Amino acid sequence: MNRREFVISSSLASGALFAPFSIFGKEQKLNVGIVGTGWWGTDLLMPALLKSGHFEIIGLCDVDSAHLDNAAKKLSETSSFKAKLFKDYRDLYEMKGLDAVVIATPPHWHALQLIDASKKGLHVFLEKPVFYDISEGQAMQQEVEQSGILVQVDFERLRMNSYQEVTDYISQGKAGKIFQVEAQINFHLKGIDTVEKEIPETLDFDAWCGPAPVGPYLCPKDSDSTTINWRAMEMYGRGHLYDWGIHHIHSIRNILKLDLPDSVTAFGGNTRYVNCDTPDYLNVRFDFGDLPVIWNHKIWGTVPYTPEVQNGIFLYGEKATIFVSDEGWIVTPAGKDQEKEKHGFESAVGNDVIAIISDHMTEFANAVKTDSPENLLTGLKDSCLTTECVNLADIAYRTGESIAFDPDALKITSPSAANSYLKRDYRKPYNHPFKS
Repeated sequence: MNRREFVISSSLASGALFAPFSIFGKEQKLNVGIVGTGWWGTDLLMPALLKSGHFEIIGLCDVDSAHLDNAAKKLSETSSFKAKLFKDYRDLYEMKGLDAVVIATPPHWHALQLIDASKKGLHVFLEKPVFYDISEGQAMQQEVEQSGILVQVDFERLRMNSYQEVTDYISQGKAGKIFQVEAQINFHLKGIDTVEKEIPETLDFDAWCGPAPVGPYLCPKDSDSTTINWRAMEMYGRGHLYDWGIHHIHSIRNILKLDLPDSVTAFGGNTRYVNCDTPDYLNVRFDFGDLPVIWNHKIWGTVPYTPEVQNGIFLYGEKATIFVSDEGWIVTPAGKDQEKEKHGFESAVGNDVIAIISDHMTEFANAVKTDSPENLLTGLKDSCLTTECVNLADIAYRTGESIAFDPDALKITSPSAANSYLKRDYRKPYNHPFKS
């Protein structure tokens, strides 16, 4: 059975099991727990939940007691409700009255934590990337289809005016046919130069690693920070494209209504951060039919030739070239000596990330209360497609081969040996959720 057949059949089955109504009142707050109270979970997601006015935070969970205590302290300063604290997310999921969870852990934990939430009937607001390996993504989608829970993934950039306006501009045909797309992030990323440090006494590192291998505890070299730099480690975060560039790939897919690439080619390496096992420079070509989408990053800290476009997306069209970023967008019409048209840069200075995420969470809450999954801007299925794109890029880089992919069978057709990268063996006693 291919993926499309599965989605149809499982949707029919789930329709028989879950009635299309909601038990929530429109003004009723949802009881939510946060799994992962590091910087992002505590300083951005927690205030965004409270700002939305749709949630009561009743539980916090982390395997690092220092992070957990810090989150509890900050919550007590802004909320009269005292949340219960947990080390094991499964204990949090047993809380009476819990409606939803926010999963803000590293991607190697997402599959198990989302699937366990789904089995408990808990709706999920999930951080990207959706999964660590593609097989996990399939297991996650199967479980969510069967349970009927709602999932919103935190691709909040789609809410920014610049990306919405560019989508409208292109859909109206004003740029003509798009012939090529390029996305890039070329700036200095702090903390990539790492050194192994002593594991903090407050952290249960074995529990933090979970199903992933227990690797070295690598922290920023020129810093007092003792937080592991998992984003740059292949066994946990898979590098810069997987962690950060995924936002641009998701925006491109949504602006141009793209599915999955037919083939992916990648090359890169390390020229400055030679001890890092993810590339500090990377070039990827995604072929979506006859449309090439090019990714490029350099995180050395070298000053770019044109700093104003160091982080954004170029769309090369028949009638115009468009550059879009968080701050705004620029149109350069085709033809000699045409004036550039700038949109939104002044009004977008200092984008309020918490406010944008809060809007994202408001949409999630309203979808849950009205049982309206079609109203979610970044649902699980589409977010899985984007995560599959960057996962295939990492596989192409690791194998040094151009990857040809069959999206229906979810198999790499060439080279066939690369299929071994689609599913990582879990560390015992954890069991991979995908059953082939």
